[in-house]
Amino acid sequence: MKLWPIYVPSKGRPDGQSFELLKDLPYTTVVEPQDEKAYRATNAKNIITLPLNDQGLCYARNFVLDHAKSMGHKWFWMIDDDISSMGIVVNKRVQKQPATVVIDAAQQIIAQPNCAIGAMQYQQFAWSATKPIKAHARCESVVAIHAERIGDLRYRFRLKHDKDMVGLVHDRCMISIRSEWTAFANKFSDNPGGLHSDYEARIDENAAREVFAAWGAQRARMEPNSRDRLDVLLDYRGIYLDALRRRDGRTT
Repeated sequence: MKLWPIYVPSKGRPDGQSFELLKDLPYTTVVEPQDEKAYRATNAKNIITLPLNDQGLCYARNFVLDHAKSMGHKWFWMIDDDISSMGIVVNKRVQKQPATVVIDAAQQIIAQPNCAIGAMQYQQFAWSATKPIKAHARCESVVAIHAERIGDLRYRFRLKHDKDMVGLVHDRCMISIRSEWTAFANKFSDNPGGLHSDYEARIDENAAREVFAAWGAQRARMEPNSRDRLDVLLDYRGIYLDALRRRDGRTT
């Protein structure tokens, strides 16, 4: 399968790990005007510049949505700038493989009817997955989007917008699919760049509250995450079933 176009939104990390990982693939780097010079001094490929500085990741992701549609892309990838490796699960172990091999394997899982958004799985969870595919799943960090099916949906909120977008997809009677046995590794870093300043200001916790308020207690819940920070989880299958009932004029 031909690999889908890849976008890497990046801020303040011209040495981001993803650039080394993807060095043998074509991709587009999306940066702020204030960072353009620093990125052009590196090996980052095909740099395009956002119109404005310091508007946040949500703004950058919506820019990528618009650019991909303007280019006529059907499916495309949006990959974080801090992905250090990719691999495939074999006998409950993640075996590192070239990015091209892993991306191709993931595409074959994700490209299903009625799927508007998909993703790979975090390495720390992939090895224990019992099936290669999971529907109604969260999609983070290494995400594939079907431009036509996503339609006019937009990322909302400064952070946690990835979880919200998957909810919006399900609210349109479409689904997400995660390729469970294709894995990626990244590492939450205290280094400057990326979302470092937002996490320092605990904007992630405020965004979790905003997403919870948008969806309500019936389909969202708040709980601490692995870094002991307040997070939000959405019931994607429940949102999907609600949407089907509305579409079909059913109350139960």
